[in-house]
Amino acid sequence: MDRDKKNSSLEDYNLFFTKKDREETLKKIKDGTQYKSEVKSKKSFLGPAIGTFVVLILSIGLIYVYSQSSVNQSQYDNQAQDTVAQNDNAFSFVLFGSDEAANNNRSSIIILVTYNSSDNSMKMVPISRDTYATIINSDGEDMGKNKITHATAYSSTYDSALKTVENLMDVPIEYYSAVSEEVFFDELDLTKEEVREDRLMSNLEEVLRERMKINDLIRVLKNSDTNMPEKVISDMNIESLEILDLYSSDVVIDEIYYQKIDSDNLDIISNDLKEHLTKN
Repeated sequence: MDRDKKNSSLEDYNLFFTKKDREETLKKIKDGTQYKSEVKSKKSFLGPAIGTFVVLILSIGLIYVYSQSSVNQSQYDNQAQDTVAQNDNAFSFVLFGSDEAANNNRSSIIILVTYNSSDNSMKMVPISRDTYATIINSDGEDMGKNKITHATAYSSTYDSALKTVENLMDVPIEYYSAVSEEVFFDELDLTKEEVREDRLMSNLEEVLRERMKINDLIRVLKNSDTNMPEKVISDMNIESLEILDLYSSDVVIDEIYYQKIDSDNLDIISNDLKEHLTKN
């Protein structure tokens, strides 16, 4: 009995709250709520701050990439403009000579020519009509190997012949100039009979070295069938003329005679011409 009264008194004591107790309890609850609010507020602020920082970094990265791309594009455009300027200073063409009497639309004279106005220089490469070469038609199709003289027979224009010479020499070609053998040899003070009797066609580079004068060439161009603008011809001021030799050897393939160009020599001549076209 005494024990029960004692426990009851203890419980009553524990459940009894004074005014001070209530104030302290409310203060603790309030402080705890305020702390949670501050933590939540800090977390709410931290999220957008991180997001803003990430966006800023990405923006800086994109700006850098774009600026580099713009710089690279600008450099590329400048290089392209330089290339165009170089091409404006130089050009190439092929001089074709044919036997009008034969009426077979085949060129017996084929001379690749490059000209550079930066130093008013010209280079000429006679190509034997019997040269063993891949024939390219006007559509750019490979028609197989044959004598290069047959290239002009694949189209009514000189497209096939230009593409064939361009493929053989690995040099870009812009123009053609076509004359009769008679006109060409007349400028060299030769007759067709003299050329044939002395077999000069097989050694055309030596004939050009000995007889070709700059004014002779200009007259040939002015009196030729050509796609070269008149101003291009009239503006040419040739101060030096160099004749380059293509080394070749006699070969017989399927009982047909050809001239086969030495591949190493061909590479040397090709590179020489390309350098000439790009020289400032």
